[in-house]
Amino acid sequence: MWLATRISWHITAPFHLLRRKSHSLELERILFLAANSYAPNPLACSTVIFGCKDWQVISAGDPYFGWRESLTGPCETHEASGDHVGIFHEPHVQALAEKLKACLEKTRKRQERFEKASAHLRSTPNLEVGI
Repeated sequence: MWLATRISWHITAPFHLLRRKSHSLELERILFLAANSYAPNPLACSTVIFGCKDWQVISAGDPYFGWRESLTGPCETHEASGDHVGIFHEPHVQALAEKLKACLEKTRKRQERFEKASAHLRSTPNLEVGI
C-alpha cells in the first residue's frame, strides 16, 4: 500500500507546489491521507490504459497497474513513448494523440454498430412464440 500511495502522490502532486519545501510535506501528508481513504467504485465500461515506455511503474507484471479490481469491463492497454511528464510534450504527445484518436475511432464505430443493431431490433415486430 505504501508503494501505491507514493506512486499516486507522484502522479497527482502539482509540481510547482513540490518545489516549495514548506508546502511539500503538508501536501505529501494530504495526498497520503487522500490516497489511503480513496475507495473507487468498480467501472464496468470499456477502458484504455496508457503506460509510459520510459517510466516503468513497478507493477509486478500487471498490465492494469493495480486497477484490475476496479475495472470490471473490457480493458485494453497501450504503451506510449516518453516518461510520466514527457508523454504530454513533443514528440511524445503526437504519438499519444494518434493512439488516443485510434481508440476513440474504434469506440465510435462500435457505438454506431450498436445503435444500428438496436434500431433494427426496435423496428422488427415482436414475434409471439408458442409453447
